[in-house]
Amino acid sequence: MPSISVIIPSYNYESYMHEAIKSVLQQSWKDFELIIVDDGSTDNSVTVARFFAEQDQRITVLQHQDGKNHGLAATLQLGAAEAKGEYIAFLEADDIWLPVCLEQRMRVASATNAGVIFNDVEVLCMEGASTAWFDVYVPRIMRSHSRRVADAKNGPYGSYEMRGAFLIENQIPTFSCAMIRRSMLLACDLNSPVPQWVDRWLWCQAAQKTTFAYIPPKLTRWRLHSNSFTARCKPFAASKLASFTQYTKSASIFWRGLRTELLPNYTRKRDCWYKYFLLLPVWAELAIRFCVQIQDIGIKATIKVILKKLS
Repeated sequence: MPSISVIIPSYNYESYMHEAIKSVLQQSWKDFELIIVDDGSTDNSVTVARFFAEQDQRITVLQHQDGKNHGLAATLQLGAAEAKGEYIAFLEADDIWLPVCLEQRMRVASATNAGVIFNDVEVLCMEGASTAWFDVYVPRIMRSHSRRVADAKNGPYGSYEMRGAFLIENQIPTFSCAMIRRSMLLACDLNSPVPQWVDRWLWCQAAQKTTFAYIPPKLTRWRLHSNSFTARCKPFAASKLASFTQYTKSASIFWRGLRTELLPNYTRKRDCWYKYFLLLPVWAELAIRFCVQIQDIGIKATIKVILKKLS
């Protein structure tokens, strides 16, 4: 059995997926299987995937039975059902790993026994895309993880709990920078109430069951497109007020889903903070997130960032 099952979900990424696949095959850690799951692509993505599968027996290409588009959650579930590795690592079909990515993750997994291991990222901004939101969010999140590692005091990497952190905001910026124990993934529900936020939905559940470990090097190159949901719908990410309205609507739906999913987990006395926090309206969660940013970079810098994103 391979130690890692790599899952690449693909939907119309013919132009990029050859780079993603090559970055997996060039890993210094060789004990893996690669499962490419096509989600009803209408371009030549399947042809590209099958070409690589013919060259390497570690590669499996899957499609939905009806050949249609079912979304990221169903695509990941199809890949996870086929996976045999102790860990499952995700790589979106347009992203890239550095050659030592899996080796460093497995080293940390062995040292910490964490259920989720993730690393820092480098953003690749494609033409027409904006990094205004990411320039603040990603460094801030990674600084918070560095502080958690220092506070953990259990080794150079350290593992720590994140039961509350994911309630405030997503602490792992992209699927492509993380891997999770297969048993843990199979115990979680991937059907997020907001399909585009399936990653945070998964991590919120995993945080109730296991610890996380952070790797500081930027081992993942994360491609940002102008038409991606993330680029369009993060708060203040675009100049149009409609983007913020769309985001808050999605956040409200997601928050209600979290409340239903997670409240039954908080039965211990020490969990009362999480329980009461989930009972707050979604605007309270957004306000706390805003305050966290102010605490990290200061109110002047925060206002400057918001004005820049609104311009």
